[in-house]
Amino acid sequence: MGAWPEDRRAQLGRETWRGFAAAKELTDVAAGIILISLPGHTCGHACVAVDTGTRWLLHCGDAFYHPGTLDSGPVPRSLRAMETALAWDLKQVHDNHARLAELYRRNEPDLVIINSHDRTLLEKALEAHTR
Repeated sequence: MGAWPEDRRAQLGRETWRGFAAAKELTDVAAGIILISLPGHTCGHACVAVDTGTRWLLHCGDAFYHPGTLDSGPVPRSLRAMETALAWDLKQVHDNHARLAELYRRNEPDLVIINSHDRTLLEKALEAHTR
């Protein structure tokens, strides 16, 4: 496997977003939607950040499978094994986990992080929003 090809990064853009090196605001779609390069799970994997008006929602897709990846809680071995088996670039997956965990630990009030495979983070964000 390996790093994302430089020409693919150039296609995405040289903008940054909260420490991610390759991001692109999709102004042709709508203001406040940012595509963030996060290869690792697959070569072209990306996250999407959406400005909801009161906070940013960062949807990480398959960049991680379990909230324990972000909060240092226990992650089921079966999920870790699946992540490892499916990874396009395992080192990049680990780097992505570290970056996402850092963002999560900062607990910024204007940022909500969710993923595709676990409802826990979304439910927590919805609960906090309704208080």
